[in-house]
Amino acid sequence: MVGVGAGWPPKRAVHPASTSASAKPRWRTLGLMGWPPRVDGVMLALGARGVPTRAKVGPSRLRPLCRVTLFIGICAPARPGAARGIKSRSGEMSEAFRLQLIERPEGRVEALAIGYARAMAALPFGAEELSGLLADGQFARVGQALYAALFPEGELREALAQALAVSRSERRPLVVEVRFDAEARALPRYPWELIHDGQSFLVADGAVALVRALDCALAPVPGPLEGPLRVLVASPRPADLDLAGDRTQSPVLKALDALRKEGLLRVDAVSPPTATALGEVLGRATYQIVHFDGAAVLAAGTAANLIFEDEFAASAPVGREALGNPLFLSRAALVVLTPAPGCEGAPAALAALAPELVRAGVPAVVAVQHALGAEQIQRLVAQLYCSLAGLVPLGEAVALARGQLLPADSTRFAPVVYLQDGEGEGRLFTGKAEPASPEPLRRLPHPPGRVSAGYRPEPVFVDRAEAVAQALRAIAEPGARACLWGLGGVGKTAVAREVVRRGAWRFPGGVIWLGLQGGRSLAAILAEIADFYRALKGLAPVLEEARRQVATLLSERVASAGDLLLVLDNYEDVAADGDLQAFLAGLPAGVHVLATSRSQPAGEGWQCLELRAMAASDLERILRRKLEAGRIAV
Repeated sequence: MVGVGAGWPPKRAVHPASTSASAKPRWRTLGLMGWPPRVDGVMLALGARGVPTRAKVGPSRLRPLCRVTLFIGICAPARPGAARGIKSRSGEMSEAFRLQLIERPEGRVEALAIGYARAMAALPFGAEELSGLLADGQFARVGQALYAALFPEGELREALAQALAVSRSERRPLVVEVRFDAEARALPRYPWELIHDGQSFLVADGAVALVRALDCALAPVPGPLEGPLRVLVASPRPADLDLAGDRTQSPVLKALDALRKEGLLRVDAVSPPTATALGEVLGRATYQIVHFDGAAVLAAGTAANLIFEDEFAASAPVGREALGNPLFLSRAALVVLTPAPGCEGAPAALAALAPELVRAGVPAVVAVQHALGAEQIQRLVAQLYCSLAGLVPLGEAVALARGQLLPADSTRFAPVVYLQDGEGEGRLFTGKAEPASPEPLRRLPHPPGRVSAGYRPEPVFVDRAEAVAQALRAIAEPGARACLWGLGGVGKTAVAREVVRRGAWRFPGGVIWLGLQGGRSLAAILAEIADFYRALKGLAPVLEEARRQVATLLSERVASAGDLLLVLDNYEDVAADGDLQAFLAGLPAGVHVLATSRSQPAGEGWQCLELRAMAASDLERILRRKLEAGRIAV
């Protein structure tokens, strides 16, 4: 139902007859005389909060109220014999007027006001026309049409103005709830957050906090919060997606880090960022919020998919069918969907997926429906979670977060908020927000192994996705030896760095990056390996004995911690060293080897992957991405 009100919906809506003269004033929602008016086939009703008498209330009686609740219903059709009122958790009845907005063929909408009347009307715009107007930047025109549909001229719009005046005097946004019927598929795709009163975008202006709901989904009871909020973040960045900016940094995790250090949040990150890993973590621990920070796509038939990674860092689209069950069983109260920087098509897909997750049983979903930069996402997320950690109602928390977005051109599309609000306060949690001792960020269920100091990530990695996937597959096998080879300057080391960053979760025993440029002796290599584990006080002076010491050390690490990876960068400079070859041949199966070389390595057991020179267009794209990320000074 579309509810408009500061603090809407009421916690308990009561029938007038159920309130005695001695009872304390409580929330009351009353049908109005002469309502609803008929405007373009849409039926509307008005209610008020804080009425201490049993008198019927009209628009002229709203002025003395301290707070006004205005609501419009967009609900599923009533079943035969259904009561006109809405039953609250207390068993009391409300005489709230219910309006049902039901999709019909040929772009028509049936408006059914239970107990009053019905009418047919056309949607403001067809899907194609709406897309064209938005593509042309006609945001104000679209917003004004949507505003006219929700708040037609007359007493209803006047009452809205009064309610806005009251909420502004209290320096709070006016909460507007829009409820869609069970079968609605087109209506949730309209950008209702764009409503424009002819002067400004009300949601972007902060005057209105618009919250959506589905009539087909149940509203859970707000859960008690014991300790800080627990947040699980999935930040997939598939190698085959052309994303701008620094892939190694998630603006969401960066924003949450300060709150984590203050003890307001417990933050875990999904590692690796696959759908399987997400389900595994949700099955093992309880989280109040699950945050997806990545790409999404609208598939055939307008179905929306989140883009996770597969185990080899390639794109893996996952739809509502696969996500709904683990999210529902996890009992998470809120799912937040934010697009990765540079994902132009992701916001529309995230907004389309939000109602599907609600239908699957998720109580609340927040989805950013406009492309944002990394700094904007960071500001929005930081404010949102700061408010939620303080137990601020969701609608108000999103309104405060949206206020952090600058410049104004990027704020027209406010985040989509779906909230199945059973108590009427918009609160997801109950209790008292108290900070606790900070805990470190955990990466679950497979944390990446420790990486040696010789490694540094490649922050701007463009193209070569196929080479990364091939190398990850090659080193996945027990005892695998893979070599990236090609002419100097083709990007072998960059690919190896990306493979380490994405594949470190496979090697809980650690990743040892050995730079071999110019040639290094086996003794120096053995000393670096021993120093990485800090397990040997000193190596034997005899090379053969030192080699056995390190081989034994690696075997023990594999047995206690798990597989490990040796990276031999510029392997061609030491390939002729017989002692090194003997050492590599004697490694246990749990030690994997990845080499980079200008020539194919001799001997058996190597899986060689050739890298060729990149096209000029690819080189240009790399330079452009590095420039955007600030990695090149101009």
